[in-house]
Amino acid sequence: ILPVPNIPFMHYIWESLLACIGDERLEGAFNIRDMLDAGLQITSGPDGPAYWPLDSLRDLGTCVSRRTWTGNTVGADQAIGVREAIRMFTINAAYNAFEEKIKGSIEPGKLADFAVLAENPYLVAPETIKDIPVDMTIVDGKVAFRRDGVVGLDG
Repeated sequence: ILPVPNIPFMHYIWESLLACIGDERLEGAFNIRDMLDAGLQITSGPDGPAYWPLDSLRDLGTCVSRRTWTGNTVGADQAIGVREAIRMFTINAAYNAFEEKIKGSIEPGKLADFAVLAENPYLVAPETIKDIPVDMTIVDGKVAFRRDGVVGLDG
């Protein structure tokens, strides 16, 4: 079983869901903590780019903070740690795509695709993880993006 909760739904439309179907039916929704504790290797689906921008840091931060875009905290008992959230969006996502042997972690023999963040997500307030700038992205071992605008550097 490979559950893929749609974290942007929790972030953007929780209040609308609450108004539409109520507290009782939403109880246990986005039960990320319970799924991880049960040993499931969950990841998240972005449901985009149809409705909102793709944003892994927003979704990662939502898993940790359980905050919606309006600032409400929902299901705080289902919050997970930063390490668990990073796993959801890296190795678990690769596992979900049956690609864990070639991506999802930084190790010899795997694709070297990763982002370098301007701040440490372990040290910032969970609700600000979404605001961390990306300093650089590395794709296939080469610099693909630098926030300072310098591109074309070899990895």
